[in-house]
Parts: sequence; C-alpha cells; structure tokens
Amino acid sequence: MLDVTVRSQLEAQFRAVFEGANVGIVQFDPRSVLALRVNAKLCEIWGAPESEIVGRSLAQWTPTEDAAEREALHRRLATGETMQDRFEKRYRRRDGRIIWARVNLVSQTLGDSVHATAMIEDITEEKLADVRREALINLGDRLRDLRSNSDIVAVTAEILGRTLGATRAGYGMVDLTAGLLTVAHSWSFDGQAPPARTMKLDEFPASIASLQRGEVLAVPDLGAARETLEADAKLYIARGVRAVISVPLLQRGRLVGVLYATEASPRFWTHGEVAFVREVAERAWSGLTRIEADEQQRILNRELSHRMKNTLAMVQAIASQSLRNVTDIEAAKHALAARLIALGKAHDILLTGERESAGIAAVVTSALSLHDDHQPGRFHLNGPEIVIGSKAALSLALMMHELATNAAKYGALSRSDGRVTVEWSVVPGDEDDTLHLRWTEQGGPPVVTPSTRGFGSRLIERGLAGAVGGEVSIAYEPDGLVCRVAAPLTGFQATL
Repeated sequence: MLDVTVRSQLEAQFRAVFEGANVGIVQFDPRSVLALRVNAKLCEIWGAPESEIVGRSLAQWTPTEDAAEREALHRRLATGETMQDRFEKRYRRRDGRIIWARVNLVSQTLGDSVHATAMIEDITEEKLADVRREALINLGDRLRDLRSNSDIVAVTAEILGRTLGATRAGYGMVDLTAGLLTVAHSWSFDGQAPPARTMKLDEFPASIASLQRGEVLAVPDLGAARETLEADAKLYIARGVRAVISVPLLQRGRLVGVLYATEASPRFWTHGEVAFVREVAERAWSGLTRIEADEQQRILNRELSHRMKNTLAMVQAIASQSLRNVTDIEAAKHALAARLIALGKAHDILLTGERESAGIAAVVTSALSLHDDHQPGRFHLNGPEIVIGSKAALSLALMMHELATNAAKYGALSRSDGRVTVEWSVVPGDEDDTLHLRWTEQGGPPVVTPSTRGFGSRLIERGLAGAVGGEVSIAYEPDGLVCRVAAPLTGFQATL
C-alpha cells in the first residue's frame, strides 16, 4: 500500500501531465458516455468550456450524419468490453465547424466499475491538406480538357468553393482603364449560380489597392476590419459577406483578375487555405493564358494564310503582266525581279509589327531604298505618321517602286541634280477623312507624255486605287512628273 504522501505526489504528477498534455483527453463513463473529466486541450479542440462538456453526453459532439458510426461504438463500450483502439473520427465544435481527430481509446473494467479514456488529436489541417491536394490534381486534370475562358473560370470557382467549404467563390476580370471588375461566372454553396455582374473598382478602393500591390487579401471578420479596410468592409457586409480571401492575378505587374472566396460568417483563413487559393489562382491563370495563346495562334494562322494567298495572287499578276508580250527578255527579268524585291521589302516591314500594318513613312522609305544613290537631297518625305493596312502597304510599295523606276529611266532620278518629293496629309471630312499623297519630280529632263502605256503605268494608276478605293492621277507637267493620290483614310487603314 502506498502511503498518503506518495499517493498525493503521484496524483499531482498525473494532474500535471493530464492538464499539460498536447492532446485532448477526456475520461468518461463508457456505459452512459457521460464526460467525467477533461483537460484544457480538449476544451480548445472542441471550442467549449469545461462546464459545457463535463457531466454531459459525448454524443453532442458528433455530427448528425455520423450518428450510426457513433452508436455502434457506444454499444461496444456499454458492454464493459476491454478495448484499446485507434481510429479517426469527426467532431462538431461548439461553433458548428466540423473537425477531424485521431483518437486513441482505452476502456477497461476495474473491479465493479468501467473506466474509459480517449486521447484526441486534431488532424483537421492534415486532412484538409489531403483534400486540397486532391482538388489541385482534379483541377489540373479538368483544365487540360477545357477550351474556353468561361469554362475554365466556372470549373475553377466550383472547385475552389467546394474545397474550402465557402459560401461563394468566383473569378473577376479587372479592367483598370475602365475602372471595372466583371464577374461572369461564380459558384454558390446552395447551387444557385449568381448572375453575372459588373462592379466599379472605386467601390472597394482599399481592397483593389492591396491587390494591385500583389498582396493576398485574407480577412477573417470584416466586422472587425482594420481602419484601412473599414470603408470596403461596410459594402462587403451589406452584400452578406463577413469573411473574404482574394488572390490577385497580375500580368506584367498589372492587375488583370481576382480569384476570391467569401463566407457569410466570420472565418479564420489558415496558412494552408491561403496557399491553396494561391495555387488554384496560378493554375487557373495558366489555363487562361493557354486559351489566349491558342486563340492568338489560330488568328495568326488565319492571317498568315490570308497574307500568303494575297501575296501569291499579287506575284502571279505581277509576273503575268511583266512578261506579257515582252520583246526584251532580260529587261523583263530585271523589271520582275525589282518588283518582287520591292514587294518583299514591304512584307518585311509588315512582319516587324504585331499586326498586319505598317507606318506609311516606313513603306515609302523602304520602296525607294532600291533607287537611293545616297546623294544629298535626292528624296524628301513629309507627312504625319499614319499606320496603314497590309493591302495598302503592298500596293503603295509597288507604286513607289514603279514611280522611282520610271524616274530613274526618264525623269528626275536620271540626272545627278534631280530630286523627288513625296508628301501626304489627311483632310477631315463629314463621313470619312481623306488621305492625299503626292509624288513630285524636279530637276529632270524635259517631260514628254509617253505615246504608249505599259504595265508599270497601269500598276501606278490602278494598283493602289483598286486596293484602297480612291483615285490616282499622273500629270506630265513642265517641271516634272506629278502623281496624285486621294483615297478614304479607312481604305488605307483596312487590314483585309
């Protein structure tokens, strides 16, 4: 028999271990399942004070949907069976939140009485981490098969909301220029998909400012939000939101989207949940950029096909006209080669941009470069910078080449002191602005109106006019040849 002093010391040691344990401990009557004694850790796990646990049935902490499993365990305990078991079990905390626990249960008969002790370890985060990993795998699998932005956004919102057990989740597209956030697709826990909506960014100034800095916005209770979010919090709460987590999507440092989840009641967002939302956002953004890249590639393929067909048709026409009824095959070959080179230079300019367009000054300069003998003042270009479409650019390049070729043979460029001026301007109109372009030669030999008109002349007068829907005229004036072009600006800028 232990004396009273030793027994007292052992009891004190037991109480110290019991209260200081890093796992929840509950001692209970296995027949009635009434709690007899609990430690502080168990009260923390269940979120309830000792007074609400001791003397009451442990059944109150089991979710209703797990009642059958709970009753089966209680029937075994009630028989007084000696048990030593280890299992995982769900509990419902005082605040209603469901948690997972790993339970070590010992039940045995001592004399006429039965005693049971359960040691409970909260493994909720461990369980949820597994769930989140599975969700990310599922998300990746589903995103690979999707082919539209709307489908990607819808699937992302659903997986995010369900995995977090949130009230709502969604993705909003940000237009900083217009100051708008558009939510086209979102998910709701009740299965009722909220309608698409557009909000002004200045309604949530603090939130947007934080997201623009690339910060994750994770607010557990908007009702107790800090001062910087106070104005935003009132609007959130008015819309039934008490907790929010938002992750910014940035493109070259610019906010383009927001992935979010909200709760109707306060909720603490764990580090694991924040990391999960970040990962979901990154995968969703990868899916969205893939769709955008695929669409851009399809557009580029169509544009390339269209450009090749137009170019081949133009080459065919140039070759056919250049070689028709020729008497000097060598001269015809040189003329054809020069025209194709001019066409190629125009294409080089078009290919330097992101679109099928080019600056008018660049097109004219490139076309005249074949005839530039680097004498000062040979060419003078003057006019505003105007971007023109591919069809106009190719036709203008060929026109400039033909004019320069004629000038080199018969006009201003055939003499060392001759010069060419190319000027253009835009004249506003009621329905459409008009682009005026003029080629003027000076310092050449006396001008003589040709008796015949070859392909070059027809190319000058009809090629560009047909491409842009305007008028081209050639005047053989005493001081030198003058070519005038007048066409709608929209015709010059058309991309098709």
